[in-house]
Amino acid sequence: LVRGRFVTEVRQWFSETHAQVYRVYTSEEDPLAGGFLELQMGVGPLEGNRELVARFDTDGGIPTDSGAGSEFFTDSNGFQLQRRVFSPTRFFPDGSSQDVSPDDSYTLALNFFPVVRSAHIRGRGLQLSVLTQQTGGATSTSSGSLEIMVHRRSLQDDSKGACQVFNDTTGSYATIPLDESEGSTCTQFGWAGTCRADNCPAFAVPMNISTRVEPRMWLPAGG
Repeated sequence: LVRGRFVTEVRQWFSETHAQVYRVYTSEEDPLAGGFLELQMGVGPLEGNRELVARFDTDGGIPTDSGAGSEFFTDSNGFQLQRRVFSPTRFFPDGSSQDVSPDDSYTLALNFFPVVRSAHIRGRGLQLSVLTQQTGGATSTSSGSLEIMVHRRSLQDDSKGACQVFNDTTGSYATIPLDESEGSTCTQFGWAGTCRADNCPAFAVPMNISTRVEPRMWLPAGG
């Protein structure tokens, strides 16, 4: 804990690859003069097949259980906030619904939604908001909690449609070969131009990621 006249910091060091600082801007008259709590993190490099999230838990102080799952909100490209519900079920415009998740790990991946600038939970007249410096994903796995994806690294494709691993740390653009001949003679998957059962191109390349990220988040006072 480092106290200053105008700034107070809580510095936490977990390992060589993960540290964070909570920062509050204060004055002699108001301990929350800045109007927000700032969180700065330093994460990476990660080991293979790891994901790191920042979890904000109200310990039940903000109930978000909608009956169908935990309810939360994320912004749509920085504009209107969209209601989300953590659930293995998806609802369609015709009024029908379907359980599309075969297991718990798929349910978790299914319920991370894009965040450009903000996400929040609310209930019982209270609200917890998180403003982000960079784009990412958010979810609420249980009532009263909000999670922001900070960093991830995977060594194989998860067979959920990206057809790419998140393991290229070169910082350079990949050159994608145009030769699809490897899939042209497959009898079962030839229509997809691939010999792979997941229908991913044989020439799929790793998706570029950062070795280390240092995101900032802000939690406004009063939600």
